[in-house]
Amino acid sequence: MQHGSDRDLRKALRAFLDRFDLYECQIIERVSDTNGITDECRERVEYADIILLVLEVDLRPGVKDEYYFARQLGKEIFPFYRPAGANEELRSFVEYEVYPTASSGSATCCSFSSYDELLDLIESNLLQHLTRDYRTYLQQKAHKRLEQTGIGGAPGTVER
Repeated sequence: MQHGSDRDLRKALRAFLDRFDLYECQIIERVSDTNGITDECRERVEYADIILLVLEVDLRPGVKDEYYFARQLGKEIFPFYRPAGANEELRSFVEYEVYPTASSGSATCCSFSSYDELLDLIESNLLQHLTRDYRTYLQQKAHKRLEQTGIGGAPGTVER
């Protein structure tokens, strides 16, 4: 996909994310800078499992608010940043807010140069996220099984 409009990116992103039925996709629109819309966007952030944050060109106050709100709630944030064409405010935000958070392990940040690369990065990050969560689920299930006795319990245990 060539560099196109925000609408083209959102349309491609929606089609791409619809392939992942495990995630409910909510795309927070570019107009998230008015109070009514900001409240709605905060509500979407609150109910999201993860946040995909695409940063390119400029930094709007609504996006900044959503990012800080997601961090405040302890949400897992996946920021994706296109350095080419980014204005000074966005570059500064990424350098002083996003990268330090990413290095602390609470977020991950990837740079992209094309929308195709962006979709590849999103896919690999989502797959890593799903793999990690599934591994955690299996470990919890194994731990519970080891605590059980009798049928369905760990081998060699006998219920008395």
